[in-house]
Amino acid sequence: MRVPTVGSVEYIQNEPSVWGVLWAPDQQWERIRVKPVFGGALAILALAETLSGALTGSFLSHNPAVAASLLQAGFPKAWMSPFLALLIGLFSLIGLLMNALVTSVLTWLMMKGLGGQGTFRQLFSLQTHLLVLMVLQTAVGAIGLLVTDGWLTKPPSCLAAYIPVEGGWSGLLMTLDLFMIWRLLLMARGMRMICRLSVTRSWMVACLLFLLDIIVNTLSAS
Repeated sequence: MRVPTVGSVEYIQNEPSVWGVLWAPDQQWERIRVKPVFGGALAILALAETLSGALTGSFLSHNPAVAASLLQAGFPKAWMSPFLALLIGLFSLIGLLMNALVTSVLTWLMMKGLGGQGTFRQLFSLQTHLLVLMVLQTAVGAIGLLVTDGWLTKPPSCLAAYIPVEGGWSGLLMTLDLFMIWRLLLMARGMRMICRLSVTRSWMVACLLFLLDIIVNTLSAS
């Protein structure tokens, strides 16, 4: 059996897959360039992020400081786990959807300013499929909470989990995350293949979005 290559008829007939960005990113970007679908992937990733967020909330209720704060606020102990699961699950879902929309708008504006050839639909599909890394980050964070019985409140994939700093520095180290850096690399490549930008301009778009993440995380942690 001949393995389809990027640009072959067999390959282009396929739609982008939810997890394809992890093991065959170039093929994924070519599929998105030709067939920029996103509905199924967005639904699956939204569900996965909501479940991961709910597990994060449930495991976070085991943290003594969090439990003490909720008790002081008048929450019965039996309600802590479901309350945090519902709250963080909901915020995770909203965060994922907002991330897809905002990053798509920003990349589309930058791409237009730099003379790229992509469409908003292509960029929304690109950003939607990159959300798999956000889901993995949340899932790894939930696993970290489970293993440490609620003590590791920051994702083990970021430097903030290992360097005890507070305030803005904590937000900065939260951005220095394995999955966020992976996303930076994949976005630069995707912008080049889908929008036909030069290497320099593709990296410019990806780095500007990464810088925006740093600013937002730093300010929110201050």
